[in-house]
Amino acid sequence: MTFKPFAPRPTAFDGVLTHAPYRLKLWRIHLPDQPFEATRFEPGLTMALDALPRALRPGDPGLGFLIRHQGDGADYVVLGRWARENELPILVWRDLDDGWRPAGPDEFVCVWDLDVVWRERNAYVAAMLSGRSDPEAYLAA
Repeated sequence: MTFKPFAPRPTAFDGVLTHAPYRLKLWRIHLPDQPFEATRFEPGLTMALDALPRALRPGDPGLGFLIRHQGDGADYVVLGRWARENELPILVWRDLDDGWRPAGPDEFVCVWDLDVVWRERNAYVAAMLSGRSDPEAYLAA
């Protein structure tokens, strides 16, 4: 089997979305030859926000991120929220032109999403696990 050669995709940070009690960093990823269309992701974002716990649990800082990935043949929303001090539950929703739904048991994040996850991991370690526990620094990173 021959795989397509990897090529970077435009990735951008679009600010912080507040959905109390959470503050989530909003990211976008899209194909290089296509403009990003934020409105395509509204149903997926609603599903992701609805999946957040209503209250913070011990060790939950109320921080995380959302990735809107306009992919090749499907759109994805990836929700990562920091929990129990150093854990990262990740949930995925997708749209294949048949409507948004939670990802199935064989659908996961991809290599482009992992770039954002890695950035978020590094920002979280620097801001929250470095001895200073600074949510504002995490959100600004």
